[in-house]
Amino acid sequence: QSGHLTLGLFLAVMALLTSNGSQFSSMFREYLTVSTTYPALWRMVGFMNLASDSKKRKKMTADRVTKTITALEEAKVKHPDARFPMDTVPLCFENLSFSFAANMYDAVIEDFSATFPQGKSVSVTGRSGSGKATFIKIVGQVYPPSSGNFFIPSHLRVLHVAAEVCLWPGTLAENIFFGLCASQGLMTDNYKKLPQKDLERGWQVCKLLKFGKEMLDEVQNLESTKEVDSVPLSQSQKKMIHLARALIVNPEVLVIHHPTLYLPKDRVHVVQDGL
Repeated sequence: QSGHLTLGLFLAVMALLTSNGSQFSSMFREYLTVSTTYPALWRMVGFMNLASDSKKRKKMTADRVTKTITALEEAKVKHPDARFPMDTVPLCFENLSFSFAANMYDAVIEDFSATFPQGKSVSVTGRSGSGKATFIKIVGQVYPPSSGNFFIPSHLRVLHVAAEVCLWPGTLAENIFFGLCASQGLMTDNYKKLPQKDLERGWQVCKLLKFGKEMLDEVQNLESTKEVDSVPLSQSQKKMIHLARALIVNPEVLVIHHPTLYLPKDRVHVVQDGL
């Protein structure tokens, strides 16, 4: 009759609506995915298109090599009896300035000069906002200076260690040795291929930092497949792993932000003695 649906027509219409509704629902989910991803993707595109400082860094590296050659010749003259004259060359900072802005009106560091001898521990202290972290990042070659000069002999390896703890996905042994693996051209999970003397030195560093028995056993067990995420670790234990892998790499210039951050008082002296 007119104005009434048959059961068959009603079921057909419902099936059509159900089918189209599922498609529209799927399209809406895809739209939500794109709309939430696009802003982050656009920010990444903008970041990747920022001006690069690669030319400045290349020039700094070339100047560093040239200055090192000159400094070595001068060291041989000044210290003719020294077995390694290059070890007498200090790290120099002359009129160093840095600003995050294009101009220098808001300089974080301004006209800083200092000389540090090799083989010494140096602490950078000051009030909050005085530029301590920025200076450390310049020494660690994270930031190039805005102006001025700094000289670290080119044969000295520099390692920058951030204050924030970051553990690598993998075993405890992989976390301890991944920096050493990278320096020797190995994949991070190929720590078993490291020379025995390097493994033993790494374990000795862990003992120096007073790793607990369970942690030490796990680091020494090269056959273990237990992921670090499955090991219950306190923040101070994670910090010790963070520091141990830096000491294992054994750079000539080790730059560490807040080396005792997250550590209880009884652990602070352990790190200080280890450094």
